[in-house]
Amino acid sequence: MLPFEIHFRSAVLSDLEAIMALFEEAKKLMRQQGLEQWQDSYPEEEILRQDITEDCGYVLTHEGEIVGYFAFSTAHEPAYDFVENGAFREEGKAGVVHRVVVSQAVRGHGLGRRIFDYAIKLAHIELCVTVRCDTHENNRAMRGLLAKCGFASCGVVYYQRNGTSVKRVVYDILI
Repeated sequence: MLPFEIHFRSAVLSDLEAIMALFEEAKKLMRQQGLEQWQDSYPEEEILRQDITEDCGYVLTHEGEIVGYFAFSTAHEPAYDFVENGAFREEGKAGVVHRVVVSQAVRGHGLGRRIFDYAIKLAHIELCVTVRCDTHENNRAMRGLLAKCGFASCGVVYYQRNGTSVKRVVYDILI
């Protein structure tokens, strides 16, 4: 049980500054931990703007303040077309979670789990049979969270960003 109330809502364009601040905070923490994830320009403001305009971006709020963000979509994810050293457990309609971030001020209160619970609810509404998510292979915190939430590792996928191949461990959960 959280010691405070959290609300989920669709992100709006006026949230962009607060969302970008969350990502800057997370990038700094990852850099301090020696993680390469998000150390380039990703996620750029334009990607977050696209999430919002496509109604895929969600914020978590506490007393009106944005304390978390994630993207949820049922659109085709090209990077998931080939899974190296594994496979997804179900090939039906999938929801995909990307760009999960929570303010350091509220970490340790189960918000990551709440995000994935909410994403699974969204997937039920969209009649998905699975939810998928990927992360950097050295992001132990996210990998641990995904395991706690019931996700299973399915292999490795690759994204192309700025002419570079970016490796990610991919997970799914059957719903």
